[in-house]
Amino acid sequence: RTMSIITTARPTSRESLDRLVRCSSQDAGTARWWTCLSHSLDDLHLELMSGDVEGLAAQVIEDAPELGAAATRLPTLDARARAELTELRALVAQHYGVPALVAEIRAATEALLRRVRTLYRLSDDLLLDAYERDFGGE
Repeated sequence: RTMSIITTARPTSRESLDRLVRCSSQDAGTARWWTCLSHSLDDLHLELMSGDVEGLAAQVIEDAPELGAAATRLPTLDARARAELTELRALVAQHYGVPALVAEIRAATEALLRRVRTLYRLSDDLLLDAYERDFGGE
């Protein structure tokens, strides 16, 4: 039995997360920080919207049911990350330049970074496990 997994490559995923980390830690509250944060959140939004996490999960469940528990977590994590990102983008747009909200926005950014890293780590691990099982003939 051969399993083929089709995914959308994330060539910039690590880069956009790295940019977001740099924004979060550099010059907090300055115009440069607000701009960096806004652009990085927009890039991450495009990235998350271009992924097909539900398709990946469905294909893994079909082709490697023993990985189903991990695969069913993906769409939930993806939905949470997208919702947090949408809320954070709205918060940044609405309160752009407001010094009193810098700490709250930085905390929300850090939480989003953790969520997206978890999502990417789980999807990468799932792909690797599925590939190893397919390649190993399990």
